[in-house]
Amino acid sequence: MRMVDPNEEIKHQKQQEQNQDLIDFFPINDIPSRGYFYSDGTKIYGRRLNVSEVKKLAQLNEDNFDEVVDTVIQSTIKGIDILDLKRQDKLYILFWLRANSFRDNNFKVDFTCPFCLDKLKEKLEKDKTYKPTQEELQSSFFHFKLEHLQINYLPEKFKKEYDCDGHSIEIDYESVRDQRYRESHFAKNKELDFEILELASNLGKIDGKEYMLSERYKFLSTKISPEGYVKLESYVKKNEFGFKDVMIVKCNKCGGDAPVGVTFCKEFMLPKIEIS
Repeated sequence: MRMVDPNEEIKHQKQQEQNQDLIDFFPINDIPSRGYFYSDGTKIYGRRLNVSEVKKLAQLNEDNFDEVVDTVIQSTIKGIDILDLKRQDKLYILFWLRANSFRDNNFKVDFTCPFCLDKLKEKLEKDKTYKPTQEELQSSFFHFKLEHLQINYLPEKFKKEYDCDGHSIEIDYESVRDQRYRESHFAKNKELDFEILELASNLGKIDGKEYMLSERYKFLSTKISPEGYVKLESYVKKNEFGFKDVMIVKCNKCGGDAPVGVTFCKEFMLPKIEIS
């Protein structure tokens, strides 16, 4: 993830003095989609989060995630309507806002190491009277830096048109607007297959024609072969962009490489900073 350089910031501020609308805003040039799906000339700008926005994001949970994130991003970016943002670009921008709102992006993340857990289970199975040490009961941890966040970019040679059972299908990854519509549609039609609906939401024109989400869903369900469906789904996943939501980190206790999910916890949005 690219951070705003202090020297670049001073230079940028001087350049932006002629454009009052972009004062305090900086270009976000490295979005995962590479801007491929947006209108030519689209430039996205973001500013640093203020205290109120950071506090809002620190209250994120499964139920309010999209509502809070969309509200904050809507007020902190310019150059594009948030509804037109591709969903994975939106999440990347959230990381960008967090990364550039705190100069020190290093914070401690606790996790349960599967290797340490296996070793402890093995000891307990061999000796039922064994009492774990305080160190064995403690969580493992690592120091996470946002600049080390791994990003999957849309391949430079990405082909939008995909031939499926003789049909020309456009791959047009889901936007925030599409996501909202899909979730609303699914809430009203629980009998629908979630995965087929999600794939349909990532499609554009079929044989050169625009179709409603329900029609794309029907097309996937009844008009193509199971083999064609699997290949189409694989192609969409192969070219999917965004940040990798799992990192491989080294356990501070056993030294093993363990998978850890990247989450938007309170400590992520509102880190604790030690004052010396």
